[in-house]
Amino acid sequence: MQFVLDSSAIFSGHIPDPGYITPEVEMEIKDSSSAMDIRSHINSGKVTIRAATSQSIAQVTKVTKGTGDTLSGTDITVIALALDIGATILSDDFGILNVAKRMGIDCIPAKTAGINEILTWGKKCTGCGKRYSAGHDDVCDICGSPLKRYARKRKSI
Repeated sequence: MQFVLDSSAIFSGHIPDPGYITPEVEMEIKDSSSAMDIRSHINSGKVTIRAATSQSIAQVTKVTKGTGDTLSGTDITVIALALDIGATILSDDFGILNVAKRMGIDCIPAKTAGINEILTWGKKCTGCGKRYSAGHDDVCDICGSPLKRYARKRKSI
């Protein structure tokens, strides 16, 4: 089984063989202990750095907009690389797990219990309570108050 690791897996010390990371994940590893650990795994050939394709990045970005998850560019590359190579994602990031599960990508949490529901997010006005889709601006059209994210749909997995 192949694994794509996000930063949380590396920080937890959970680095399986064979593992893949994206160049963006490598850039996130700043603390000296984790950086030495991942560099050792790369040098030994247990972990390979590989970029995700632009097609997979576009596909993940589209799904992410639909779910309302807030993922970083690095998070998107992790899911996209798993999609490209048919790997399992090792992560404790709930946003990554939520989008990946929705896309049918296998996931294993590094240290947490993981997720047991797939969520679709919406936005709700903190003033008047009007509800919006996740893609709406961050200000209410009715009263001008800020919008807050909420779980609009839940699906057990």
